Amino acid sequence: MATTYFMTPGPNQDQTGYSITWDFQAKPWAASIAITVSKHDTTVLLEALDGNTTITANVVTPNIGDKLEIIIPSDVTSPATTYTVTFGTGFKMPANTLSMTGAKQAKAAFIFTGTAWLGASTLSAS
Repeated sequence: MATTYFMTPGPNQDQTGYSITWDFQAKPWAASIAITVSKHDTTVLLEALDGNTTITANVVTPNIGDKLEIIIPSDVTSPATTYTVTFGTGFKMPANTLSMTGAKQAKAAFIFTGTAWLGASTLSAS
């Protein structure tokens, strides 16, 4: 009689052994911000806007359904100034720009489709 061994997956793993991982990144403000995504669920907190910016995404080992959330805080020193955030290479949205005044904050959520980050929602609050 042969002995059969069964493996039990570890924490955060399914029967395939795929591990769901999370990542948090804090990015300083710059005119161009590159985000590298290599986890299932990534949250990026940008430093308060100090001017217009373009965000690009570099994806490492992506999986369809991976999630990306970008939080854009307000610039309290210039509450009346309007800034433009452009989602460049790697993003697909109906409008690839987000205009916001320094008195507001925004959160943009994306889902990976297999070829690009598709805009799932954009929220803006004062």
